[in-house]
Amino acid sequence: MSLTYLGEWAMRFDFAVAALGTLIGAVGLWKKNLACLEFQRRSLMLSSTLVFAATGILVYAFFVNDFSIRYVASYSSINLPAGYRLAALWAGQEGSQLFWLFVLAVYSSAYMAVHRIERGDIHFHATGFVLLAVQLFFLIIVNVASDPYTRLDSPPPDGNGLNPLLQHPAMAIHPPMLYTGFVGMTVPFACAMGALITGRLDAAWIKKCRVWTIFSWTILAIGIMLGGRWAYDELGWGGYWAWDPVENASFIPWLTATAFLHSVMIQERRGMLKIWNMSLISLTFLLTIFGTYMTRSGVVASVHSFARQPLLGGIFLAFIGLTAVFAFGLIVWRYPALKAEHRIESFLSREAVFLFNNVVLLGLAFAVLFGTMFPTFFEMVKGTRISVGPQFFNQVTIPLFLALLILTGIGPTIAWRKSSPGQLLKNFLAPLLGAALAVGLLWAGGVNQPKALAGIGSVVFVLGCLLLEFIRDTRARQRSTKESFLPALVRLMGKNRRRYGGYIIHAGVAVTALGIIASSSYQVHREAELGPGQEMRIERFRLIMRGLTEGRLPNATWVRATVDVFDAEKNIGRIFAEKRLYEKTEQPHTETGLISRVFYDFYVVLAGWTAEGAAILHVYVNPLVSWVWLGGAVLAAGAVLCLWPGKS
Repeated sequence: MSLTYLGEWAMRFDFAVAALGTLIGAVGLWKKNLACLEFQRRSLMLSSTLVFAATGILVYAFFVNDFSIRYVASYSSINLPAGYRLAALWAGQEGSQLFWLFVLAVYSSAYMAVHRIERGDIHFHATGFVLLAVQLFFLIIVNVASDPYTRLDSPPPDGNGLNPLLQHPAMAIHPPMLYTGFVGMTVPFACAMGALITGRLDAAWIKKCRVWTIFSWTILAIGIMLGGRWAYDELGWGGYWAWDPVENASFIPWLTATAFLHSVMIQERRGMLKIWNMSLISLTFLLTIFGTYMTRSGVVASVHSFARQPLLGGIFLAFIGLTAVFAFGLIVWRYPALKAEHRIESFLSREAVFLFNNVVLLGLAFAVLFGTMFPTFFEMVKGTRISVGPQFFNQVTIPLFLALLILTGIGPTIAWRKSSPGQLLKNFLAPLLGAALAVGLLWAGGVNQPKALAGIGSVVFVLGCLLLEFIRDTRARQRSTKESFLPALVRLMGKNRRRYGGYIIHAGVAVTALGIIASSSYQVHREAELGPGQEMRIERFRLIMRGLTEGRLPNATWVRATVDVFDAEKNIGRIFAEKRLYEKTEQPHTETGLISRVFYDFYVVLAGWTAEGAAILHVYVNPLVSWVWLGGAVLAAGAVLCLWPGKS
């Protein structure tokens, strides 16, 4: 008997373990019986172990080419490179659900291990109860509606192979990062529900889940960035974000999680927004489940989504509905204890700015969700599907993004409770003058698009505010410690990691915004048919076609265009743009040619070729597009500083 049957049995047995543990845990919470709660804790740990076994054995099945498992036969093949066999785990419907469960089991085990000294605390067990209940839901999915261990009566000698679009290094990282960010939001949700169940509604639950929230938020942000990079490299249209429904499904909960991270600071500092914070983290968790439903049920049309599965979609919707009733029912039940301890004293205060920030973030989340789901709602009513394109999203979201960008600069530098006009002038005059000067210089230099000027001016304002805050605080430390500037800055950041890590995150957002504004506003695109030795010009660049060559990989054949690129008369590099044909799928696939520099990307796509050997090329010059990824790196660095152990 094949070892892979052990994975199937582990998954089946796990369902019983999680169901029994959830039931007894509910009794333990009701009766406050520590014996029942300890049984629930052990059930969660055993359930997680069984998930690890089921997932690990399925990965083993990919590496030994066990095509008796339908999922392995559908997403792997004998000649699939070993590096992509692990990625095949999340390439399809059934495996992706098991991987979701695997990541949740990792989080559950980590939470139980980190907080193990709190085993006598009922909040610890209440949080574990919610984690186990969510785990039980996904065990229902993989056992009933999306079984990765379904067997074939007549196994094929070879599998179908992996989708060529997924055979890219970013796809070995991007989906796990998104899952890790998505699933990680379960932990702060569970902490919040634990606080509501036990009635411990002070800021202690926020402190307990802060690291988990920042970590998940950061990983989700990096995952979104990597998805954009994959699209940029692999889809061959010169861009990185097209408002695809699956892109949006990851972006929407990131927006609400961002709002939560800002508003909890008000609760910790001023005892306000308690109901708001409970609602935000509940909404964020529900949106991660809804995003999974959108992509896994096939209810939206997307290049990323899977085939429609009514049973799977029905189970997801039932869980979303029950969870919403459970979460918001608890909030209503605890409403008297969630009343704010203070009120906003002035609109010129950090509390007010953070609240405006939350309103804008939720407005963005609603706009993106509406645009994403409107075609589905329209189809349900009218029977035909329409599409909502990037134009809608850009028109609706750009003003909101500009407002959010400005608030990103104002929020960290305005005082709590109330700011005077003199303080506002001191904090914002220099950044405003810098932004005005930048806009004026750009206008004089020929940059005349109003949206681009407004966006770049906002970026300069934000960076100016943050830079002044660093300088002002460092000089204040210098006056008290007599240190030189750099040691004072380093020690200042080390002493308050959360604060200055947050500033760096805001700077990363501004840098990314600059890259988006420049690359979307001033991209140049040309098409040409070039034979060997022929050339074309685009902007200040000259491109010379050297010729077409053919070759093969273990699982594909390719045609490659070799192109030399000159900036004026200086050769800046040679580009290889390919079109591949994968044997198993017989799908043509684009491998873009790219030269990346600090201030621009030179991007070439081989669209086709003629019988005479001429290449049909699409050529793009994308200004500052590398700053999109640079901003993501800065954001990640700020998050690492926030998470680094030490006093906050």
